[in-house]
Amino acid sequence: MNAAKWFSEAKDKYEMASIFCDIASCLQLIDQNHQSTIVQKGKELQEYKNLWDKLTKLESKVDGLGKSPEESDTKINVINSITNIIYNNANGFVDAIKNNGLSYKKIDALLSDMNSKLADIDDSIYKEQKQQVSAMISDTIEKYKITSAEKGSGNE
Repeated sequence: MNAAKWFSEAKDKYEMASIFCDIASCLQLIDQNHQSTIVQKGKELQEYKNLWDKLTKLESKVDGLGKSPEESDTKINVINSITNIIYNNANGFVDAIKNNGLSYKKIDALLSDMNSKLADIDDSIYKEQKQQVSAMISDTIEKYKITSAEKGSGNE
């Protein structure tokens, strides 16, 4: 909860913090829907679409970061956060692929783009972190292939 509080306090000063607050709101609404006695599938699918839009907006902000150690650290952490959210919400995103206009190609393209952005970060300081995040991206791509096959949505 400390991170949520910091992002909330920093959102007026930092656009990325504002986007993280929006992402947290989407995840909270998805969780509330899961906790509800009556799950509203349409509402949930829309929230996954909203979450996807926020994640792509956040990913686009990575391009504006420079190569200083602080900005490289931020870049790695943002890419890692996006990847973890996509990984942890695979079932919901695959349902959104099937029912709400999201596509596997978009997910794959975003993950591949983030992997390329990792390659631009200096190895002398961040080699181990880059390898870990890159492995997580690969695991996420593989998880989507498996989840898509299990749910019968194919790799659209």
